[in-house]
Amino acid sequence: MTSLSLRPYEQYEITGARPSSDLYALSDRLVARDIVAIVQIEGPIHADLLYYRMAKLYSIERAGGEVRRVVDRALREATRAGDVVRRGRFYWPKGLEEVAPRLAGPRAVEQIAPEEMSATLLAVLHTGGPLATAELVRATSRALGFQRTGASLNAGITAAIDALVASGRGRLQDGSVTAR
Repeated sequence: MTSLSLRPYEQYEITGARPSSDLYALSDRLVARDIVAIVQIEGPIHADLLYYRMAKLYSIERAGGEVRRVVDRALREATRAGDVVRRGRFYWPKGLEEVAPRLAGPRAVEQIAPEEMSATLLAVLHTGGPLATAELVRATSRALGFQRTGASLNAGITAAIDALVASGRGRLQDGSVTAR
């Protein structure tokens, strides 16, 4: 099987972290600017990862309830302005409709947007041809940069395969999955 090389997951670079008091003192519009900057680089980004990035940006160790409350307010501002688009638990940059597959980077499987996971599965299938479900799980796991396929990763990729087949973009026949 030919190996697939995905582009790296690019993380927002925090240069000059702000004081924690700024997160609580700044207007929602100003906090939203930071959110938009992060989403522009990392989007689609899972909400939990976005909370974590915002906490780090403002020199806060954990993204607890108060951080999430402030970030949620700013997220509403950013989505209302149309600078960020929310799809389920993921935030997308304005204008991005399709995402190219990327290495998982610091993300757990559940922090990879379903659209990105589908794109990854299709790329693996286009590179390797039809694959048995178990082999497709392993190949996708490796393509994403995971060294081992544990229960959580296996379940996440298997659910993505099921969704790909249900959407009609993949087909399951005789135990093998093919791209349509």
